[in-house]
Amino acid sequence: MARALAVVLAFAALSCASAPGGPPGASGAWGYVRLVPREGVHPGGGGAYGDRRLADASFVDYSRPGFVVVYADGDAPGGRAELVLRQRATGVRFEPRTAAVGAGGTIEIRNETGTPQVLSAREHGRLESLAPGASASFAASGEGPRGFSVLSGAEADALVFVAPGPFAVVSESGRFELPDLAPGHHRVVAWHPRFPSAAHGIELSGGEMQRLDIEIGVDQPAEVEP
Repeated sequence: MARALAVVLAFAALSCASAPGGPPGASGAWGYVRLVPREGVHPGGGGAYGDRRLADASFVDYSRPGFVVVYADGDAPGGRAELVLRQRATGVRFEPRTAAVGAGGTIEIRNETGTPQVLSAREHGRLESLAPGASASFAASGEGPRGFSVLSGAEADALVFVAPGPFAVVSESGRFELPDLAPGHHRVVAWHPRFPSAAHGIELSGGEMQRLDIEIGVDQPAEVEP
């Protein structure tokens, strides 16, 4: 009897943990993002596709979503994304290599190597040399990915996504949570650097945390309404 009760309590605790709850009266969305292979494409073992016609294609691990940003319509959240250039055994690298920031915020890149680094910001139209310890700031305006590279022989690059509304970067398991959305209709978009974005419409009631699972893939519908 005691063992059965322990199992029930453990299951109840797991159920509560899987469905987040925000502050009283808060609305929001949560769920998982899953990558779906194109019809007829079967990823094989060893980091290659089973289709020989795709032998030269860069492998996508469909079991891991990777860097995905989920965002909803709403006020631009602003904020700051910070990237650091560090010297590693394999060369100069951005840490982290991917990040997200809200529109109206700032992207800051700091050189913590011991030598000057030439920084290229393609979408910002800037090319500049960063002395050791120096920083460069960029306005996170608009929407979409912003690429950064180091041109001093390091071949390092980084990607920052600018979200136009409340956003979340998915976890390694693909989980995301968008709390504190206003009740009513929302358009929720999942962005991936290599696949078409997927958008879903949801209707939120006051105090509701609605589950929304999103599939991303070449053959997946671009827009799904409730």
